[in-house]
Amino acid sequence: MDLLEHAAGVWARRYVVLGVAVLVAVGVFAWRSTAPEQYDATTTVQVRLPDTQTSDPSTQVAFYAQTVGGLTTSRGVVDRALASAGRDDSLDDAVDQVSASLGAEPGFVDITAAGPSGREAAELADALADVLIDQVAADQAADLAEQRQAVTDAVAELGRDRQETTREGGDPFALAALQREREALLGSLRTLSEKTSWRLTVVEPAVAPTSPSAPTPLRDALLAFLLALILAAEAVVARRAFRGSLSARDPAADAGDVAGVPGLAVRPDQAATALTPLLPQVTSARTLTVVQAGPDAHARTAGLLSELLAARGEDVLLLDATTKRPTVHVEYGVSAAPGLAELRQGSGSTEARLKDLPHVRSLFVLPAGKAPHAPGEQELAEIVKTAPQERVTLAASVRSVDDLLDVVGDLGDIGGPTVLDVDETITKKQLRREVETLRGLGLDLVAVTVSTGPRAARGRKPRVHARKVQSRA
Repeated sequence: MDLLEHAAGVWARRYVVLGVAVLVAVGVFAWRSTAPEQYDATTTVQVRLPDTQTSDPSTQVAFYAQTVGGLTTSRGVVDRALASAGRDDSLDDAVDQVSASLGAEPGFVDITAAGPSGREAAELADALADVLIDQVAADQAADLAEQRQAVTDAVAELGRDRQETTREGGDPFALAALQREREALLGSLRTLSEKTSWRLTVVEPAVAPTSPSAPTPLRDALLAFLLALILAAEAVVARRAFRGSLSARDPAADAGDVAGVPGLAVRPDQAATALTPLLPQVTSARTLTVVQAGPDAHARTAGLLSELLAARGEDVLLLDATTKRPTVHVEYGVSAAPGLAELRQGSGSTEARLKDLPHVRSLFVLPAGKAPHAPGEQELAEIVKTAPQERVTLAASVRSVDDLLDVVGDLGDIGGPTVLDVDETITKKQLRREVETLRGLGLDLVAVTVSTGPRAARGRKPRVHARKVQSRA
């Protein structure tokens, strides 16, 4: 399936695809509209380095800012912030509602917290900032204390080494080395006592938001609409490919390849002249048989062919021999009865009664009728033979093909071309089966009735435009 065929398949079911997408979007909008409101508040903190910082400050603040961002979402920090804000939320839920991001400038960190109200969200964001400031200060103090303790322990160890060296004779060179090392350690201890650590400060406290950040039903509905549109379109294409449907771009050519005869597309909104390519095949024979097949009832091809022949100057009888869901009477806006089934009832000759049918100029319409027993094949053949019209278009269906085989046998040399009229929804497998069924009738052309709008449901009245007919009576 190429890209054009893919697009044609989607376009053929565009109303279904669009309907599914709209339903999904409406459902998501209704669902998200009932979700509880959530507010987001943000506090901005800054990493400040000591004035005595000698290394690259941008590198240092970036490292410290990343450290702060990781601490913000830690369970310990969030737990302490919840306690500070006086909230009893689930710790797992609170961790999911907290986030941290690096600011546009180095050293800035944006701390965002969510809550059921703007005030609670702002309080939690500020509480997180306070906990982080305390945590950083405590960590810095603990680190300095650990460093001072290490230097103090080293000085004490040197004192013990000096005493031991003195007892052993007091090597002046060793004592001098120990003294220099002790002075260096004491200098480090003084430096540590004067050292200023980096710290975290709040530069922009949280402001309680006045409008919720979630839910966003309109945005979610739009996203759901786009996603459903894509999935529905792909599902339509996949279904067509799986079912083995006729080509959506050129169903007539596809049907012709399957049936082994020429194919013709018939659209509900086109005129009879579109069937002009059939004229060379109906020049000699008196009877033209149009066999319908497909899930939906339709009589477009039989009607258009009859109109085309009538426009050519012939008197044409359109005879509806369809036994299941006949549609010719709907197509031409006439009563379903009296029709073919009632023709044998009443007085007068068959020929005279066939002259007195509803007609459009030289096109006479004989509907299927409503009598419980339709005429047999011999009687149908007799009607075709005695009809006063020059041409007979016999509209039948594959369900009556066995009778048609007998009718064609009785018609003898009166029989003419056979056209298989299928619906575009028929699959290639179904079409092959119908062609095999019609093997005894022969097949001259396959016409594909292409729907350009919503299809009629099965068993319901077809969506066709009735033609105005009149009676000679």
